[in-house]
Amino acid sequence: MRLKALTTSLVTFATGFILTAGLAWADGATVAQDLSRYKEESVPGGKLMLIAYMVLWGLVGAYAIRTALRQSRTERDLAALQDRLDHFAGSATPAGAPKAEK
Repeated sequence: MRLKALTTSLVTFATGFILTAGLAWADGATVAQDLSRYKEESVPGGKLMLIAYMVLWGLVGAYAIRTALRQSRTERDLAALQDRLDHFAGSATPAGAPKAEK
């Protein structure tokens, strides 16, 4: 289950990153306007936008991976608790009494 959640997180992250980078590149490639009246920038906005998107998707990816890891830890703890309950329920049942179904 942990591998499946991690794989899903990574696929989501990669898809979002690729789509964002592709859209940013395509948007810059399709704009054809006369920009001679504007002052030239020392740092182009396209690079800053791409960096901002990369940072944003990095944070989203880290959050998704962190959530997947916490979910797997919670599932493991829940399974351990279920095993303990089954153990105590089995030892506390009177002789001949039917066990509770899961």
